[in-house]
Amino acid sequence: MKKPKPIRSVLDQTLRALGIDAPLKNYSLFGAWKEIVGETIALQSQPRSLRNQILFVDVSHSTWIQQLQFLKPQLLETLNAFLG
Repeated sequence: MKKPKPIRSVLDQTLRALGIDAPLKNYSLFGAWKEIVGETIALQSQPRSLRNQILFVDVSHSTWIQQLQFLKPQLLETLNAFLG
């Protein structure tokens, strides 16, 4: 008799086999935006879409575009760490 596998490992294996594990992980950043970028940035920005591995972000004011450009290396590092 085989030992039962944890449901998490069965789901992970199934998602990988279907080729949808990476897209699901990528889109999980929408729900975790505040956790990833911090409360201050999350109050002023929101991820809009993800196309061809490019994240499009809406901001509350044009000055935040410049601020996010300044923080881009740090944000990319944090996002990549979150996404694995």
